[in-house]
Amino acid sequence: MKMVSSDTMRYVFEYDSEHRVLHVTASGKMGNEKFHEVATTFLDELDKNECDRALFDYLDFTISDYFIDLPSRPKELVDVSGGRRIKMAGLVRKLDSAYELIEIMYVNMGFDVRIFTNKDDAMLWLLKTP
Repeated sequence: MKMVSSDTMRYVFEYDSEHRVLHVTASGKMGNEKFHEVATTFLDELDKNECDRALFDYLDFTISDYFIDLPSRPKELVDVSGGRRIKMAGLVRKLDSAYELIEIMYVNMGFDVRIFTNKDDAMLWLLKTP
């Protein structure tokens, strides 16, 4: 298990070897101060486990000033990942326009991303090939 945290948020990275999926659990309130560290840790954990699929659990997470720099986020992840193909599912309490915008932006940058409100649906989508 790996973790990135600050005074206001925490990301926990755990690899599910049975399903070959990296589970990323976020809690607290997202700011902009740790995005690069979270992205780098995320990619390092994917590499370490030879994995290309991730489930982001945002059930106990609040987005705050993330939207100030939202357009730069997918590009920063592309830059850090070197254009690597990663399939990512986001799990949220309620699908709203903010999450739909995030999904659209990541898809437009070439990521295979979907946002879900049900963990079983998210895992089924993640485990489908490709």
